Amino acid sequence: MLCVTSKQSLENKRFASHGLELYEDEDLCMMIKGAGFEIAEMSQASDRHREFVCMVGVKRFQLSPMLIGEIDNECQPKLLPQ
Repeated sequence: MLCVTSKQSLENKRFASHGLELYEDEDLCMMIKGAGFEIAEMSQASDRHREFVCMVGVKRFQLSPMLIGEIDNECQPKLLPQ
C-alpha cells in the first residue's frame, strides 16, 4: 500500500519548493506498473490539510516447481529448545 499527498495539495506549500518532485496520480500509477506491480485498488480521500491518494499494488510471482519443493522443505515448523 502506498499513500501520498496529491500534487495539487503540495503545490502551494512552501516546503515543496525545496527539491521535492511532485507527480500526478497517473504518473505514480505508471511508475508502480513499471516496477512490475498491478494496481489492485486506488482511492482518494482528504483531511482538513490535504488531499491524498492511496494505491494497493500486487506483484505476481511465478515459482518453478523445483523452487517450490525447496520452499516446502524449508518452511517446516522447528521446535525451539525449552
